[in-house]
Formats: sequence, structure tokens, C-alpha cells
Amino acid sequence: MPRRRVKGEGETISWRDCEVLEFICRFGVISRESVFIWAGTGRSVTLDRERRLREAGLIEVHPPIGRSGPLIAVTSRGLRLADRTELGPARVSVWSANHSIVCAQVAAHLERAGDQILSEREMLAEERELGERCYSAKRSNTERGWHRPDLYRFTLEDGEPEEHVIEVELTAKAPERLVKIVEAWESRKLRRIGIHETYEPREESPHWIIYLCAPKVVPFVERAVKKAGAGWCVSVQKLWFDHSPFARPESQTSGGLGDGRQPPKGVGAKPLDGRAAAATVAARSGG
Repeated sequence: MPRRRVKGEGETISWRDCEVLEFICRFGVISRESVFIWAGTGRSVTLDRERRLREAGLIEVHPPIGRSGPLIAVTSRGLRLADRTELGPARVSVWSANHSIVCAQVAAHLERAGDQILSEREMLAEERELGERCYSAKRSNTERGWHRPDLYRFTLEDGEPEEHVIEVELTAKAPERLVKIVEAWESRKLRRIGIHETYEPREESPHWIIYLCAPKVVPFVERAVKKAGAGWCVSVQKLWFDHSPFARPESQTSGGLGDGRQPPKGVGAKPLDGRAAAATVAARSGG
């Protein structure tokens, strides 16, 4: 990516700032946590970088959604500086923000481990440029058309390059829709290895499609994989980090006294007296 230097308000945007900016461009909308992970920096350094990019007009910082933390979205100026205008502007949506946040976090973890990741925005841009669905799978129900994965992973397995489709499932899809998607990925895998659909796969065949799921969604995806008979090429795994910005915090003790304990003297409800006491007695006696 071409590197340029631009000035914010009294400060210079560094090359490392530009690298972090490109990561934000690739996903459009991310959380601050993703920047922590991808850049490997502490809180103070990350906040200083965020401030420089914001003051230079390269990103916008939006209020949190639930417990997501502030949301960072790239601006048109940021896309131009990073030379990634083909990715298009980023839009913050309550409905899709959490999914985008989690995908960026997964990618940050994997790239820190040495893998190369393509975001859905990058795949869409490349498919448009090439004029073909090089990353998408064709579903059998024509009304749904093509399905593009959330992430595409390039890694080394035993010294050999491997590619993996990664789907991030945070909510349960309709069962039949999920089965059709799994079947589409299995069919694409068979075409890629040049084998007809009556192929009898070996159990040790490597998994090509990886589903990373919220814990409650894992059983739904496992049933869909079993129904599609695609267990030989699909791996279903649980997300290893807290994914929901709307999850309630763990319950805390209420501070109650518990059974058989009495409050200190002078603490607690005061006894009724006067007209209130008389009305209560009359009500209880049915008078």
C-alpha cells in the first residue's frame, strides 16, 4: 500500500498509523478491542492513535452499542489515504455492527498468529473487479442466489499453503436455509478438488469450511452439517471470546441478609401507626 504523510492538528500521522487505518478500512466498522489485538498495543498508545486518526478526519468514533465499546468507522478521506477506495464507505448499523465487530476480532486474532485474512468487503471488491464469483458459493435455491463467506483465511499447514472459508454465526438461521448454505460450500469444495458429488470422503480429509459460532448456535449448525452430510469438510467451533454486546454481566450478590438474619437495630421497615395501622388491620380482618 502506498504510504503518505498527512498532518492532523499539530501531529503527524505515522506509517504505523496508516497500517492500522488500512485494517479499519478492510472491515469498515470495528471496535477498539480489535485495534488492541491487531496492533498489539496498550490502551494509552491505542487511544492516542485513535485520536490522531479522528482529528485528521480519517475515522469517526461512534457511541457503543451495548457493551461493545466505542465503534470506529473509516471515512471517505481515510479510504483515500489508505488507497482502498474500492472498498466503499462504511455505514454503522445497529443490526449489522455486532457481526462486523466480531469478524474483525476474529481476523485480528488470526493475523496476529501469522495468517492472512480477506474480509467480506475485500472479497466483494475483488469479485466486482474480476467479474466472477471467485469466493462465493452457489446455493441450490435460486431465489437466494450466491453466498459470500465472512472471512477467507490463507495459512500454512505442515509447510503447505491452505485456504479456509470462515463463517461467523452469532444467531441461528432458519434450519433449511442453513442446510442449503452448508450444501453449497460442500459442493464448491468438491468442484475445487475435481471430484463428482458421489465422492466418498476419507475421515482424515482436512476441514475446508470453519463455522465459528456463539455457544447457543453450535447445536443448530451441527445439525445442519449432519443433515447435509458435510462433516468431512466442515468444522463447527465455539467462539473463544465474549461476542455479545448485549449479554448481561454475571450476577452479583444482592447484599441481602439471607435466611434467619435480622437487620441491625434501627434499620428496616418502620411499624405502621395511626390511621394506616387501623386500615391495614381492617383489611386483613375483612372489615
